[in-house]
Amino acid sequence: MVQKRDNKSPMPSDNLRNRLFGQQESATGKPERAPGAATQPTPSPNPQARPGDKTVATIGATMSLKGDLAGKEDILVRGKIEGSVVLNDNDMVVDESGQLEGSVIARHVLIRGEINGEIQGLERVTIAATGRVQGTIAAPRVVLEDGGRFKGMIDMPFEKKSAGSQPQKSAELSPATPKRVAATEAAASS
Repeated sequence: MVQKRDNKSPMPSDNLRNRLFGQQESATGKPERAPGAATQPTPSPNPQARPGDKTVATIGATMSLKGDLAGKEDILVRGKIEGSVVLNDNDMVVDESGQLEGSVIARHVLIRGEINGEIQGLERVTIAATGRVQGTIAAPRVVLEDGGRFKGMIDMPFEKKSAGSQPQKSAELSPATPKRVAATEAAASS
């Protein structure tokens, strides 16, 4: 027998997504933030996806994957991945039990577990309070929450300036000359 779904009730994948990314449903059926989840940045769905396409692929806690992974879905890693993950237009969450050894390219990367390797966040990389990262992070925005651990290098590209604009020189940024040093020392001693 086929059951009819009420259009107002959320899809099972929406419920899973809400639980994974810190939202709970209220009595009205609308998602609301879980207590303590307000500080956790949440990956947003793919803006190019159609309304019914909000899917999250999950690497379960007992799963181990060796090799390269590419896709067009958001991904939640609870198990272990050894290799590269490429999700150019999507988000990746490494949960508290998740481990990744290799490289990641994703729009948003949220680390609650452990990553050893290179991370390229096309928009943002967040290391949560339980997150541990050793390696290189390249992203325009990097967030390290209180308690999160990081060892490595961060590369945050500057915004490109227009060809005609050059920084203006100020007297404070001019090279020190003997007269300027003497004047500065005299002003400091008075």
